[in-house]
Amino acid sequence: MAYRNLFIGLLIAALPAFAAEPSRLTPEASALIAPALAAFKTIDADYAALPPTTDVAQQLIRMGRRDQDTRIAYSKIDFAKLTGEQRTLAFDAVYAEIDRRDAEHQKALVDLLPAEGWFAKSKYGAEAAEAAWLILQHAVRLKPELLRTVKPAMDGMLAAHEVDRPSYARLDDRLAMMDGRFQTYGTQMVCHMSRWVAYPIGDRNAVDQRRKEMEITETVTEMLTAMASRTCPSEWTGKLPPGAKLGEP
Repeated sequence: MAYRNLFIGLLIAALPAFAAEPSRLTPEASALIAPALAAFKTIDADYAALPPTTDVAQQLIRMGRRDQDTRIAYSKIDFAKLTGEQRTLAFDAVYAEIDRRDAEHQKALVDLLPAEGWFAKSKYGAEAAEAAWLILQHAVRLKPELLRTVKPAMDGMLAAHEVDRPSYARLDDRLAMMDGRFQTYGTQMVCHMSRWVAYPIGDRNAVDQRRKEMEITETVTEMLTAMASRTCPSEWTGKLPPGAKLGEP
């Protein structure tokens, strides 16, 4: 299956993890997030009722689908209806639940890692490999060292076409953002003044050519335009490259 809500999940993964404070939510905020929280429980029950998986690929695919179903439920929350602290608290309350599920998936992913260090497409199939990468990307909130651990294996698999090139580009950019370096491919966006902006990009004039080389068909401008109408819930406070500012063209 094509992962339907992939981009939103990756954006939210870039936001910092906070402890939820549901007792401080107003009735309006609680009502806004209640359908998503109820949907999470339904999704959990549906997947728990499935028969056991029979191999690693099936397990990865099932975790990837559960991950995306959960984030699709999340994406239906209109945080623009809240302002200030209530928007942040509502996000924290919802993402405390998502984080708990992500932690479960990430532990399983580590247990499933093969001796070669990552899941080759030719061995596990494209969907399983994509699901594994998706779970890996979401580890930036709770287990960021996992991204760095598997990067060397993915480096070696890239030339052999055993790793999806757009996925590799996003991982490379995510690590740059974690380290406070300019990203190469412009795939990472962060929340700044209630809107999504690109994390600082090195040599911005050539970024779309680099994206094309990694089989990313959308330009940075097209990516930003697609997200222009979306309200982001929590200001990003991570490291920036020396001298860089958010929101610069």
